Amino acid sequence: WINPVWSHITVRQLAAHTSGIPHYQAIDVLRGGHRFLTAKEAIDTFQYRDLLFASGSQYGYSSYGYTLLTGVIEAVTKQTYLDYLQKEIVTDLPIHADMAEKYDGNMSRAYALTSDQVKEAPAHDYSYSWGGAGMTATALDLAHFGGRMLDGKILSTQSLTWLQQETKLNNGSPVADRDFRLGFGWRVAEDDHGQPIMHHAGVTSGARSVIILFPKERMAISLLSNA
Repeated sequence: WINPVWSHITVRQLAAHTSGIPHYQAIDVLRGGHRFLTAKEAIDTFQYRDLLFASGSQYGYSSYGYTLLTGVIEAVTKQTYLDYLQKEIVTDLPIHADMAEKYDGNMSRAYALTSDQVKEAPAHDYSYSWGGAGMTATALDLAHFGGRMLDGKILSTQSLTWLQQETKLNNGSPVADRDFRLGFGWRVAEDDHGQPIMHHAGVTSGARSVIILFPKERMAISLLSNA
């Protein structure tokens, strides 16, 4: 059920944003108003769009590439992505899909900032991209997730090292953007003291997030904001 034009795209290209699959486009302006029950349903909305460039030839950030990765997970595990995430990855950590319509009294609300006012961000359904956006957690729980990564409780030490290996373009040059390079999904760089770090940030309607892992120090830091 996948566009045959994508048959040559590798999982690593999807993870490192070199697949050529587009990011959100103008046609997606209403994407947050629909609930998709599976990754396949979400993929069907963009799978026949043109690639932006030849796969592996350059870097181009694409959350839809991660939607396709969730489709791979669902096909292999025969589970929905959210079920697999809960059973195999986050387990007892309260990290799950954001359900804006189910706020309780302890959850922060998302706010949009304009030049002259602060207002609550409208409800947004992230089921089109749960593999790359729209999860909810506290900063502490996200840091615990990072700590478990470093302690080998989610992946083996060998797999964690593999995640940090630089992805290469077809011409052999490393995939890079700004001051970081791309491993398998994680951005890899060095801090001001020359120590290796792994990190990723998120930007969405009414919220910002970042997680940074310091493998040598076995330390994880998470920062979240609701604006």
